[in-house]
Amino acid sequence: MRGSIPVEAKDFSPVQRWQNNEHRHLPMAKKTFAHLLKMGTLSIVSELVEQSIALERAGEIGAALQRAQVALEQAQAIGDAELVVTARNRVASVYFRLGHYDAARALAQQSLVDTVHDSCARAEALLILGNCAAETNSLTEAESCYHRAADLSRTLGCHRIRTRALHGLGQGVYLPRGQFDLALAVEEEAYHVACQQNLTEWTPYPLTALAWIYQITGQFQRAHHTLDTLSQVILPGSLHQGYHDYLAANLALDEGAEARAPTLYARAFHRRNDWRTRLEH
Repeated sequence: MRGSIPVEAKDFSPVQRWQNNEHRHLPMAKKTFAHLLKMGTLSIVSELVEQSIALERAGEIGAALQRAQVALEQAQAIGDAELVVTARNRVASVYFRLGHYDAARALAQQSLVDTVHDSCARAEALLILGNCAAETNSLTEAESCYHRAADLSRTLGCHRIRTRALHGLGQGVYLPRGQFDLALAVEEEAYHVACQQNLTEWTPYPLTALAWIYQITGQFQRAHHTLDTLSQVILPGSLHQGYHDYLAANLALDEGAEARAPTLYARAFHRRNDWRTRLEH
């Protein structure tokens, strides 16, 4: 019949083509959806981890722990092994900050078990174990963990972990031992890496340690210069502001300017107490 559509021409309809080939398209659609869902969850977990880190630095420890725990739950839900380790390390880091060293150590050790190959997550687990060991006066164990974390993160280009591991060596191991030359060397390297990699939020840590070492060893001019640099990168009212004021007070006493010290100490202890209050809530 003129004007009618031949039967075979109906296959040119997109809907009809889908229906006719549904058995082939459906598995592909499910696979694509699952992939997109996983990618979305990966992004969410990464964002939650970064939020937790930022909240921890700001002293909002309760919120930091909540974000970390949600990140771990999401990572476990999609079964991504590496992401689970990353999120677990974040929970462990917050536990460490809260002083729950046994819980932090157990989580970090599990991360080591679950990471067969070298990775940034494995380096961070070693860092956490080093932190726990340093805080419980196991300096030999801490030194070993920090060195392994620093070496692995250097190889893999995990710059933030490398900065933290070097700082851990300086402040957590060498400084308590009185090995000031070694402490200076690793803290200077940590500061250099942080500056080179634009890790601005981590520069206060090695700067604080460097100022402390210079003050202890009588290098007062260098201590003042380092504190001046520190004052330019810390947030007003932060815990690092408290460290700055405390070290400035020590310097005032060392240099015979006793009149300046009480005000600086009062400010420093106010910052410390404010930080402790945040930890408790």
